[in-house]
Amino acid sequence: MTGSVRVLHIAETAHGGVGTYLNQVLPALVADRDTAGAPLDIRVLLPAQDSFMLPRVDDAAITTWRRDGRSLWSLLMLAKASWHAYRTVRPEIVHLHSTFAGMIVRPLLLLARVLPGRRPQVVYSPHGWAFQIAGSRGRRRAIIWLERTLARITDRVIVLSDAEMRECVALGFPPKRLQRIYNGISEAPPPALPAPEGWPDQRLKVLFIGRFDHQKGLDTLIAAARLAPDRIAVRCIGASVVSGGPALDLPDNVAPLGWLDEPRIMAQLAMADVVAMPSRWEGFGLVAIEAMRAGRPVVASRIGGLPEVVEEGVTGRLVPPDDPEALLAALLADTPETRRTMAEAGRARFLAHFTARDSARQVATLYRQLLGREAARS
Repeated sequence: MTGSVRVLHIAETAHGGVGTYLNQVLPALVADRDTAGAPLDIRVLLPAQDSFMLPRVDDAAITTWRRDGRSLWSLLMLAKASWHAYRTVRPEIVHLHSTFAGMIVRPLLLLARVLPGRRPQVVYSPHGWAFQIAGSRGRRRAIIWLERTLARITDRVIVLSDAEMRECVALGFPPKRLQRIYNGISEAPPPALPAPEGWPDQRLKVLFIGRFDHQKGLDTLIAAARLAPDRIAVRCIGASVVSGGPALDLPDNVAPLGWLDEPRIMAQLAMADVVAMPSRWEGFGLVAIEAMRAGRPVVASRIGGLPEVVEEGVTGRLVPPDDPEALLAALLADTPETRRTMAEAGRARFLAHFTARDSARQVATLYRQLLGREAARS
């Protein structure tokens, strides 16, 4: 592709927010042009079993590798596949997504410094920091040290919120390596695929979307549901990413749906009254803007970047994490009319700040700045 900027995106998983980001922002990046009309030639490397998560991305742009959980063997296969993709594509930009891709591939790309040709610019999107995960103090310190060290060999680290930016600077990350770019999704979702079973329930219909893990706080929502089985009904889209985790003990008013494609997610959003995000940490919160785009209020934890997305009392409610009683009270706090008003405000806020087009424009500008081509852009 003559005159194009070759960009290789590498992901260790495409479930959850990483997959949503790639599926929504990459097509907008493909559509981006500088003033000379030069396109971005986007290629993607991701696990074979996750390729269905990117229906908006051209199949010809996708290369896959076989992921078997998060075993040592899988990480070695990621390293091998990444190096092969790099040698094949010869990208000018390598954009890494999530912790494991960042930790495995960035040291590998140091080899590119001794190979003939221009060294690629390396961009890293952690999509939420591993050091925010609850664990021992020693583990957290080790991850912070590793991420801070790797940041110094990364041309740019994209953080998702001002809250993440402040935290990284406070932890000693080099500020000149950091850039805040909000996530975005397409303005027009795909048509909802009607759910044949519907959601015939007179209780408040609460939807959860995300991984079934400690970060996302599903256990807090389950505990809240147990407190009011006659007042709320919960549906959960997603599953555990790590195999072999403990089975969830679900009350009768909580129903797991597994991972769904985008049209089926839209169908569930259309039937829900409110979307719950009881996360324990969150760099941004893509699910919140998906809900706002669909015209649904959001009840979210007051942590990380979520207060930059959800406006208390305007587009939803903010509650402390790990507090089932507060979560339940916020879910039940508003009348249907108030929820409709919040939904309208949320839709307007989404269009003003969180579209894929705007996010892609900022990412494309970053790419061209790193390559010294920004002068060619209007």
